[in-house]
Amino acid sequence: MFWEFLIQNNGVIILIFTAIVTVSTVVYAILTCKLVDETIKMRKAQTEPKISISIQPAEQSINVVEMIIQNTGYGPAYDVSFKLSKDFELIKNKYLSEMGFIKRGIGYIAPGQKIKFFLANMIENYEKKSNISFNMRVAYKDKTNKIKSHNYKIDLSEFKGMLRLGEPPLHKISKEIEKIQEDLHSIVCGFDKLNVNIYDRKDRDEKDKEDKSKLEKLEREMESLKNK
Repeated sequence: MFWEFLIQNNGVIILIFTAIVTVSTVVYAILTCKLVDETIKMRKAQTEPKISISIQPAEQSINVVEMIIQNTGYGPAYDVSFKLSKDFELIKNKYLSEMGFIKRGIGYIAPGQKIKFFLANMIENYEKKSNISFNMRVAYKDKTNKIKSHNYKIDLSEFKGMLRLGEPPLHKISKEIEKIQEDLHSIVCGFDKLNVNIYDRKDRDEKDKEDKSKLEKLEREMESLKNK
């Protein structure tokens, strides 16, 4: 019966099988195209630059704000230029627009390269500076000379009321190293004398006997407490 059914419906079975193969082929082709497209996008992303601009408190003091320009992409950025929506006074009579990278741009920023510099001291004119915000536009080229641009908002009010607990580790280490250097300098120059205790064999033997005597006395006291 089964074989007769196959023979009688041979044409229909072949048609169904052909349709299944055709659909499978189409689906496979679509998936292959998507995979190729994703691979191209991944390769492109691995060679593209991405210039970011941000601000953050300095390690040395939370009242000092630094600006960070960084290439977070995987490719180099060329002919990087910057444009401010309005100028900003860094310190008295010195403005952000006067800095070299704003005037002339930066010719090359390598992948992962970070440029960090002083932007503001929030202790000076706090009320005025804490309400300042401006936009900064960056434009640059990738290795194919394709131009990319981004706009970043620089808003100093983000740091209002911000506190820091403790001292940054690097700053603390730096202070300790400075202290050690000062101590060494005092010793070398003769301002302070180095206190050195010298022990000979006799002194060590006497110290060992003293320690042993103290230990035996402690053991006797403990034994006495147990017996009570």
